[in-house]
Amino acid sequence: MRLKTICEIADGLAPFALSREYCEKYGAHDNSGVQLDCGGEIRRILFSLDLSSEAVARAKAFGADCVFTHHPARAQASTCFPTPASSNEYSGLYMAG
Repeated sequence: MRLKTICEIADGLAPFALSREYCEKYGAHDNSGVQLDCGGEIRRILFSLDLSSEAVARAKAFGADCVFTHHPARAQASTCFPTPASSNEYSGLYMAG
């Protein structure tokens, strides 16, 4: 399955528009959505409340291609992440808030 499909399923269950609506209404910020996409096929997903070092370790042990968290990896407003020196540095690690 591709990340786009997973995001469409998530949006059907918990629409991203509700987060945008809340943020606009209360002047808040939310980093909902994909925060890192390395491409590729996703076969196993680890679900976690937060992206922690423990969650990443469990994802690696489980052989997960995707980490799906409730809370975004970064709470502060951000428009970009540094590009890793090698695409393998983050290989198999995807996040959606």
